[in-house]
Amino acid sequence: MDAQSTMTREVFTVDPHHLLGFVWSLMSKHHVRHIPVVENGKLVGILSDRDILVRSSMDGGLLFVPTMRVENAMTRNLVTCRKDASIGAVCDAMLANTIDCVPIVENDNLVGLITSTDLIRLLRGNEEIWMTKPLPFTFKVTREDFEEVPQVALGIPG
Repeated sequence: MDAQSTMTREVFTVDPHHLLGFVWSLMSKHHVRHIPVVENGKLVGILSDRDILVRSSMDGGLLFVPTMRVENAMTRNLVTCRKDASIGAVCDAMLANTIDCVPIVENDNLVGLITSTDLIRLLRGNEEIWMTKPLPFTFKVTREDFEEVPQVALGIPG
């Protein structure tokens, strides 16, 4: 199975000059956690909900997103895959880089996106196969004995 068969094809993109507040409202409205950033047709970055949240503040239960351009918060060093990459290669890229999303590109053009949610859907959709064949991975539970560490006050109001 290749990336093309699993990728999300309907992907919202934003311009690097958009404001974070606009992107946050777009993400919230469409229930997405990652938005590719495209400039002049070229993929130049990706913005995650975490990129926005770490720059935002809470007050009285309300989220205040700073007036900041996407280009100042996006990830620029992208990990991408081609549409003919195997799902295993996409998973390896995600695991090796500790990321939840991989843009799928062809000739430097964005053609799709694979997220951890897409991969969970793929696994869930093949449940009948996993019921009759062994899983392609094993589980190993280990236990470490740790010294009891005294609790430290973190300065967070209770």
